[in-house]
Amino acid sequence: MTTMLKRAAALVAGTAMVVGMAAPVFAQSYDEIDINLDIESTVAISCTDTVTMGTITGTGQSALATNDATCTVISNESTGYDVAWQALGADLTTTNAMSNADGDDIAPYNEGASAEVWDTAAGVSEWGANIHSFVASASGTATPAMGLLVNAATPTYASDGWLNVATTYTDIFTTNNNTSATGDTFHIMFGAEVGASMWQPTGTYSVSVGVRATNN
Repeated sequence: MTTMLKRAAALVAGTAMVVGMAAPVFAQSYDEIDINLDIESTVAISCTDTVTMGTITGTGQSALATNDATCTVISNESTGYDVAWQALGADLTTTNAMSNADGDDIAPYNEGASAEVWDTAAGVSEWGANIHSFVASASGTATPAMGLLVNAATPTYASDGWLNVATTYTDIFTTNNNTSATGDTFHIMFGAEVGASMWQPTGTYSVSVGVRATNN
């Protein structure tokens, strides 16, 4: 009996010794690494290569069925982008008249004024353009310049929004957001008219229109 008591006492004493031991404390130090990554802005624009306008026989207006060009802008700029246009003569001179091989011209429409309903006087020939049908691929909106109607539906000659294309790059609209990977789209409708009393020589009249996108 005495031996059993001694063993029990020894077990209790040993247990008390284990419970009373302090856990080891390890020294520590802490720091943070800040990770930064810059995404640079990029922008690309592509438009219909060639527009063959509806033929005018003698006098009258060019039918609009084949006069439309489509442009797509892809931009990752979170504050959006601007679009501008410029007209150059067929020989890439700084004129915005349409010209044929003999040097005859069709004047730019409504030179220097705000966009309006098409109205060509009887004694002149004119060509112009109309921005329309902007579709945002993300959540951006387009704000037009010079009275243009970038958000309007496909125009007719009776629609508002017709304007000349200047000889220097001139903003036509601006957006407030980046596009998706597929891009925003918009259209440019081109119109022309030979006035009722205008004698316009025959030939193929040409002009080059540049369209430029610039990130904000």
